[in-house]
Amino acid sequence: AELAISSTKKAGYDLIEIPALDPSRIDVADTRARLEAHGLQAGFSLGLTLETDINSEDTARVAGGRTTLMKALDVTRGSGSTYLGGVLFGALAKYPGPTTDRARRNSAAVIKELAQEAAKDNITIGLEFVNRYESNLLNTVQETLHYMDIVDEPNVVVHADVYHMNIEENGFRTPILLCRDQLGYVH
Repeated sequence: AELAISSTKKAGYDLIEIPALDPSRIDVADTRARLEAHGLQAGFSLGLTLETDINSEDTARVAGGRTTLMKALDVTRGSGSTYLGGVLFGALAKYPGPTTDRARRNSAAVIKELAQEAAKDNITIGLEFVNRYESNLLNTVQETLHYMDIVDEPNVVVHADVYHMNIEENGFRTPILLCRDQLGYVH
């Protein structure tokens, strides 16, 4: 952690994105101390696995995903960060078929709960829509905005990744303008 944080500061950046794929492996107190020592902010990101997929009809997977997301939120909060984003809405994986209404509702319910908990500490939740080879739920800005309408929490924002946009969108200008008020993070 020290090398990544100090190198990021030395390069002139004021923010480092820390992957929280397994939140239990992050030493929260140490991470916070290193960030503070270098005057650096952090954002945390992750993608769920098929075993922790909240975009599922399997209640055990949804429960596992909820647990992972809440642990990631604890890491975010404990490290003094105000941003948790990524593919939080489901697994970062190629699905065998389209999502279902029930799976989408499960996902939105968990994200709503996560956002409400995050709001207590002014933490923003970013939804990184990705290409169709890595998710069957959110692949475009429009799909993300529709999903955000279902979640209906003010601290949930669009996390736009130009790599994925290049695959799924027809250019960058129109989708960015479409989400302008809800755009909160860009890769």
